[in-house]
Amino acid sequence: MEKGTLFIAPPGARTKDEPLFEEIISLHPGNDYSSVLYIAPNNSVLAEARSRFFSFAGKGHNKPAYIPFQSFTIKQLASNLYDYHGTNRIISDRIKTLIICDILKDKNIGYATLLADLLKKITHYIRDKDINLLKEAVEKLIFEEKAAERAVRALEIIEAYQAELSEKNLVDTEGVLRDSIDLIKKHLAQYNGLRNTDYGFTLVIDGFFDPTPLELEIMTALIDTAGKVCALVEEHSGIYKYFRANKRGLTVKKLKGPALSKKPGYFKYPSIEDEVEGIAKNVKKLILEGLRPWDVTVSFPAFSKYLPMFRRTLKKYGIPLSIGEYNLSASRPFAALEDMISCVEEDYPRNNFLSFLTSPCFPGIPEIVKERAVSYSYAAGIVKGKESWLSLKDILLNSAKGQLTADDRKTICEFQERLERTVDLLEGIKKKKDLLSFIDAVELALESLGFFASPGLHGPDEQGRRLSDIISGQIAELRYFAGQRKSGEHGFQSPAFYLRYMLKDLKGADENRDGVRIMPFELAAGIKTKALFFGGVIEGDLPSMPDIDPILPERVKKELGLPYLDYYLDRQRRYFMRLLNAPLIDTFFSCPSADGDKVFLPSPFLDWEKSMGPAELKIYSEQEVLIREGAIKHTVSKAGIFDVKEILHGKKAPGMLRQRTKAMSKGFINVTDIDYYRRCPLRFYVERVLCLETITPPIFEVEARLWGNLAHRIMEHLFKNGDI
Repeated sequence: MEKGTLFIAPPGARTKDEPLFEEIISLHPGNDYSSVLYIAPNNSVLAEARSRFFSFAGKGHNKPAYIPFQSFTIKQLASNLYDYHGTNRIISDRIKTLIICDILKDKNIGYATLLADLLKKITHYIRDKDINLLKEAVEKLIFEEKAAERAVRALEIIEAYQAELSEKNLVDTEGVLRDSIDLIKKHLAQYNGLRNTDYGFTLVIDGFFDPTPLELEIMTALIDTAGKVCALVEEHSGIYKYFRANKRGLTVKKLKGPALSKKPGYFKYPSIEDEVEGIAKNVKKLILEGLRPWDVTVSFPAFSKYLPMFRRTLKKYGIPLSIGEYNLSASRPFAALEDMISCVEEDYPRNNFLSFLTSPCFPGIPEIVKERAVSYSYAAGIVKGKESWLSLKDILLNSAKGQLTADDRKTICEFQERLERTVDLLEGIKKKKDLLSFIDAVELALESLGFFASPGLHGPDEQGRRLSDIISGQIAELRYFAGQRKSGEHGFQSPAFYLRYMLKDLKGADENRDGVRIMPFELAAGIKTKALFFGGVIEGDLPSMPDIDPILPERVKKELGLPYLDYYLDRQRRYFMRLLNAPLIDTFFSCPSADGDKVFLPSPFLDWEKSMGPAELKIYSEQEVLIREGAIKHTVSKAGIFDVKEILHGKKAPGMLRQRTKAMSKGFINVTDIDYYRRCPLRFYVERVLCLETITPPIFEVEARLWGNLAHRIMEHLFKNGDI
C-alpha cells in the first residue's frame, strides 16, 4: 500500500498548495478532517494554510462547514505530547540561561546566553556525540591551548547544567524535542483522537525549508507513525534533499511553476525616512487599485530597525497592518515595569520615576501625584535620590518665600503625603534581598498600584489580556526558579536583575489578520502573497554576519557539523531567492543611500546596474493635506500684518486678551513675531500672548566622589588579570 504523496514545487509556484489540499480532501471525502495532523515550521505558515484550505474547500468543493484539521509547529506538538506523557517539568529558554548564569557564578549574562545558544545548536545538529565525546573532539580540533581550554570549559558548564536539570527533574525545550521522538512512536497514534480512520491518521508536512537534523529525526518518527503522508517541499531546499535521499514509500509528483527571476532591479531612496515613506505610498497605491491589504507583505533584513518607523508611517496613511513578529517588551506595560525596576535599583532617577508616577498602567497612584509630579519635581530641581523626593515639600515651601497661597500649600502637603505612600511601596521591594521575597513584594506592589486592573491589561481588549497572562506567566516562572534554589542561596545577581531579564525581549505577534503583513524576511519567504515589498536591502544587513563566537572557531564548527559562517551566508542567499520568486507581482526591492552622514551601499545580492529612482506618486496623508491647507490659509499677503492685528484687536476679543496684546506689542508687531505666527498660530498664542514657557529640567552634575568611584571600578576591571 502506498504511504502517500510527495509534491515537489519549484520556487515561485503560485498554486502549489492546491494539489496538497486536493490530496487531503480525496483521503477524507467527508467533512471531518480531525484525523489530519498538519505540521509547519511556524505559526505564520499554519495560519495561512488554515485560511487557504477554508477558501479552497468552501468554494471549489462546496464544503462551507467541516471539522478542521489539527495544526502544530514541531515545537508545539512536542510540548503537547510531553505535557501528557512526560515526567519532568518543562523550563523556558530564559530559565535555562539563568541556571547557566548561576552555575558560572558570574554576573555576565551575555556569556550565559552564548552557552545556552551553543547547547541549543549541539542538541539540534550533533546527534551522534554526547558532551564527553564532544570535548574529546574539540581538544583534537583546536590547537591553540587557551582556546581549547576555553571551549572545553564551556562544554563542562553545559554538562553541569544538564546534571542539574537531571537532579531537579527538569527538562528544557531542546530536551522536549529530543524526547518527543520516543513519545511520537509510543503515543502519537492515540493523541487527541487522531486515529479515526482505517489506516490511522494523515500527516501533512508543509512550509519547511532547512530543518535541523533533530527536526528531520522528528519528521521521520512522524512519517513512520502516520497512516498516510502528504508532503509539499520546495525544490533545492534542505528538506527536499532529505526526501530525495529517503522517499519512504511516497509517490513523487512534480509541480509546474514560472521561470525563475534573475537579479532584480531596485529603487534607491535618499534616506531611510524617504524609503519608508515611498514604500507606504506604493502600498497605498496598490490598495487604492483594488488589492486587499492582507495580500500585501512588507519585510526588511534589519526588521527591528525599520518596524517602529514603518508602523508609524502606515498609520499616517490610514493603512491597517498586521505585524508578524515584534518586541513585546517595548509595549507600554513592560516599559512601566522597567521604570519601576529602575526606580528600585537606581535610587529613583527623575525621568524613570516620573514615567512610573504618570503611567496609566498604575491607576492606584493618586491623581494629584500624576498631575503635579512633573511640575513640582522640576521646580524643586530634583535629579534623583529617595531623600530628594521625600524633601520635595520643604524645598518648594522654602523656595517660595511666602508667595504661595494657603491652597497651594495645602496641595503641596497633600501631594507629599501621597507620594510618600508610593515610595514606601517601592521601598518594600528594595529591602528584599532574596529572590522569593522580592517576587512577593513586587506582586504586592503591582496589586496595590492597580497594575493588573489597568485599562491596558484589563477589559475587552484581547491583546491586553494576553499581555497580562504573559507578565503573570513570567513572574510565575521566576518564582519556580527561585524555589528550586537551595536554602540560603542568593545567587550572584540582584533580585531585580532576574525579573528584568525575564521581561526583556519577549516576542509577540499581531492578532489582526486584516492588515498589510509586516514580518521578518525569514517568515516572509515562507508565505504566499500577491505583492511583496522588501526594503532596507543594504550591504551589512543582507547578507548580515553572525556575531563573533568566542567559544568555537568557524573551522571547528564546520568539522563538528554545527552552523558556521558560510552556512549563514548561503542561507540568506537562498531566502533572498525565495523572496524574489514568491509574490504574484514582481517584488519591490529598495534601499536607502544614506542615513545622515553614513553612506550605504546596496546589497551584493542586487544588480547594482539596475538602480532606479523612486516614482513620484500623488498620494498624500491626511497630515500632509492639513499642513498644506494651513500653509495656504496663513500665507502672508500685503495686508497680512493687518489681518493679524484684526485677530488680536478685533471687537470680539476679550478685554483681558486685548490688554495683554497691547502690553506685548507696544503698538506694533515685529517681523519675528509675524514669522512665528505663520509657522504655528497656536504656539504663538501660548508662548507670546499667554507667556507660558517650557520649564528646563535640572541638569545632573556628577559629584567628585562618584567620578572617583567610576575611575576606580574601570581601573579595577582593566587590571584584574594583571598588566594590560
